[in-house]
Amino acid sequence: KPTGNGGMHTIQRLKLGGFDSLPLSVDSSRGDVEFLQGKADAGEPGPCSMTLINGEAYAGNLALQGEIDPNTGDGQVEITALGSKFELI
Repeated sequence: KPTGNGGMHTIQRLKLGGFDSLPLSVDSSRGDVEFLQGKADAGEPGPCSMTLINGEAYAGNLALQGEIDPNTGDGQVEITALGSKFELI
């Protein structure tokens, strides 16, 4: 971006990686929901990897976002996780 005195400033914006509302199967008898909520409450990024059905794999350090609200009828929760990188490997 040019300045008034003929110089230049570089502006970089960080685009977060991650996923939103990913359905995840949980087992309440193992404490899965409490484990996930503890991770979300801590707000600390941790290693995460995911392989899609087509074989593509992604990895990065992500932090869980928001409240973990289980749907007890089908044994699933939806999670959202964001981080500085979540890339195709």
